[in-house]
Amino acid sequence: MPRKGWRAIGNGPNLAIAEVRLSGSEELTSYQEAKEEALVTLRNHVQRYLDQIERLESDNFAATGRLPEFKAWELSWYGRPYTLVFAKTKKRAIELVEDTRYGFEESWEPCEGTWWYEHCVEEGVFVEETDENDRGTGVFLRPLSREEKDEFAEQFIAPYRTISAEKLLSKVGRQFVSTGVGRHGTPFRVTVTVEESYCRSELWVQAEVDDGLEHFGGGGRAYFHRKVPVTESCNRIKEGF
Repeated sequence: MPRKGWRAIGNGPNLAIAEVRLSGSEELTSYQEAKEEALVTLRNHVQRYLDQIERLESDNFAATGRLPEFKAWELSWYGRPYTLVFAKTKKRAIELVEDTRYGFEESWEPCEGTWWYEHCVEEGVFVEETDENDRGTGVFLRPLSREEKDEFAEQFIAPYRTISAEKLLSKVGRQFVSTGVGRHGTPFRVTVTVEESYCRSELWVQAEVDDGLEHFGGGGRAYFHRKVPVTESCNRIKEGF
């Protein structure tokens, strides 16, 4: 006896629910399950239009639709999360992204439409924040500059420079994570790592700053080496540390 089930068939305004014959490997779907699937599909399709209608009716565009003070370019080869630069002139934009004119022409293109208007409130480079699935959230943050990252790295590694070699040895193989907020409100994380070299009687301590934004700014590291007594280092090696 043929197996039967229900399925959402068609697209857009032609989406409907129909009973179908199933092969042996296909799972049976009830009428209610097929109906719910069809409704979810249609709601997801029309929701963006309903949201836009609501924004238009609210007269929100009387403010957000005004032409911004700055021009905008996006990193063309990157896609989402978007990386944007806002500046009054192309020359200034090139300076902000620390690129050559040729490199800028190859990698950046003017933003189209009006979606970027609401984010274009001040000069600078901005990167779209991502969620736990690496999808853009629509929130744009200013990445920490190279100088700011280096400053925070030095700030968080400073206490480790003054503690004794014995105390540093007790931290070998561990990571110490702290958080902070940059000058422009961008959150960041600092990871301090302490490691020991097996070849030399020396400890290596590094602090690394990460603002969680995909950016090309670089920087954000500070480190130093500390000599430790040979006996302490050798004893740790013999004990299997």
